[in-house]
Amino acid sequence: MGVAMKKAIFCVVIVLLLFLSTFSIIQMYGSKSIYHIPITQDEINKAQATVDLSDTVKVFRGDIIKTVIVDATVMSPREDYKKQYTISKKDIIHVYKGEEIEPQSPIATISGNVIRATSRMRCIDILPLEDGYNIIMVDYGSLMICCNIPVDIMPIISYDSSADFEVNGQSISASVDYIDYQIEDNKVMVWFKYDTNKYNFMYGAKGTCEIIVDSAEDVLCLPMNVVVYNQYKNECFVEIVRDGYSYKQNVSIGLYNDSVVWIIGGVSEGDNILFPENGNTLLEYIMGLGE
Repeated sequence: MGVAMKKAIFCVVIVLLLFLSTFSIIQMYGSKSIYHIPITQDEINKAQATVDLSDTVKVFRGDIIKTVIVDATVMSPREDYKKQYTISKKDIIHVYKGEEIEPQSPIATISGNVIRATSRMRCIDILPLEDGYNIIMVDYGSLMICCNIPVDIMPIISYDSSADFEVNGQSISASVDYIDYQIEDNKVMVWFKYDTNKYNFMYGAKGTCEIIVDSAEDVLCLPMNVVVYNQYKNECFVEIVRDGYSYKQNVSIGLYNDSVVWIIGGVSEGDNILFPENGNTLLEYIMGLGE
């Protein structure tokens, strides 16, 4: 057998083996699988999508109000908020300790003359003396709510400002009466006038004052606990869900408070945002809990 013939037989054998191998592969995996491999990245992502929308929150429109809470104390800016009446044992006392009286109500009769309240008052003590008594009354009309406002938010306070207070479990609104600009510990003393005929606050009562420092209306919002903050890069991002799969999306933020943040750019109203698994949210950062 010649060399040429041997080469020809060798080539035929090789072709036959290749054919048999291909046929076996088709039989094993099925011919259809070859023609259904995803050809785009979107098809691959959709095929692998497993995001549960119940773990998301939607971008929504709303208003944001940022407030600051400061301590408040019921006090009097005047030194004469306490009135004292000294009487003898022969005189008559018309009040008892703890009693509140209205204007023109009698306090005591001294030498036949009736001493009456000039405003709504409260008897805070009756002290015995050697030959009589000392009646101590608080003039409610002189009481105000005093707050020490941080200097950095003072520019928003003026004589037409008002604030919301919580004192002795009661919520009230009061307006600025006057501002004492003597700065102490980077704070300014501000006195708020309230309706002393309506609220029976004692001198020295403690409370809190909530002051609005900024606001934004009808803006895109997200809860503070879904926006992740990278303090090293000083950037924020969210995990946005679209077409059934999630990806990281950088966002720009504006005003925020302790619950929601204004999303200036990066998302649209109605977008679904995943709750982050690893924390480091904007809420944790402003509370001092972020890494």
